[in-house]
Amino acid sequence: MKKRQLRWRLIVAIQRSYCSKLAASRLYQALAQQEPCQSDREILLMLAKKSERSAIRYAVRLLRLSGALPCDADKRRCTIGG
Repeated sequence: MKKRQLRWRLIVAIQRSYCSKLAASRLYQALAQQEPCQSDREILLMLAKKSERSAIRYAVRLLRLSGALPCDADKRRCTIGG
């Protein structure tokens, strides 16, 4: 496989991971808002922050590869399993 093709595949994989982490963060935040138990809510918020930090790391990798960040408005792409 050519170097250019491999680079493109890497960028696509990182974009998917970025979207997945963003979606997970949103999900954890939504669950935390509905959680009545304070300790469970704190755990969900910690998971949301961790997913958000992971998304940021993927964004940095994409920028270093000159790859585009997926548009956050494209909800279908940025959902878990999407």
